[in-house]
Amino acid sequence: MLSDRSYMRDDYARQTTSITTWLICVTIAGFIIQNVAWKWLGTSAGRGFDHALSLSPEAIQSGFIWTLLSYSLLHSMSSFLHLVFNLFLIYMLGRELLPVLGRKQFLWLYAGGVLLGGLFWLATNWTHGGQLIGASAGVYALLMMFAAMNPNRPITLLLFFILPVTIKPKWIVIVLGGIDVFGFLFSELVGSAGFGDIAHSAHLGGFAAGWLFFRYVYQREWKSPDRAPSVELP
Repeated sequence: MLSDRSYMRDDYARQTTSITTWLICVTIAGFIIQNVAWKWLGTSAGRGFDHALSLSPEAIQSGFIWTLLSYSLLHSMSSFLHLVFNLFLIYMLGRELLPVLGRKQFLWLYAGGVLLGGLFWLATNWTHGGQLIGASAGVYALLMMFAAMNPNRPITLLLFFILPVTIKPKWIVIVLGGIDVFGFLFSELVGSAGFGDIAHSAHLGGFAAGWLFFRYVYQREWKSPDRAPSVELP
């Protein structure tokens, strides 16, 4: 019988789509729908779509709790690089983190960054108002996790997409974190939109989520004497 032959059985693990691919596809879909709502269905539809998914004090007051996560699906339509930069980092950091963390922990890390980034931003801007969009908080959580795991590992980046620069991950986090702390204290905290309309508080929340995950989930699991760490392929 065919079922007696090992190569004809249906009990082998099949290759599944990477969680980074799902995140990228869902984020792209959100951006496409956002553009369709604004450019094809009119201003009213665009505003309604943004109100339903973007994070704002008004949305939370209206009971739209899901916006603490759904805001990461929207991006600035005036700056396509906002989307491209986040998707590129999700892909690159996912290649490094997925084999170590596995799909579930990777998703929890990313979602935790989005959630904590949203809460930080909401606490900062509760009286100032405004809307928060973008996946940067989740990306910053991944970046912090990668830097905490590999603080001194040299990586080469293309500065302005031309000049190769070798730098250690810990310095990337220190520089970006310093910029966000400065922008948070001297711009966003006093009611401004932040330098370049950047949500510094959300970035800091993402960094905090990444560090908390590294300290209290990753390190505790790997240092546990009765639990050996496992490596899961993406």
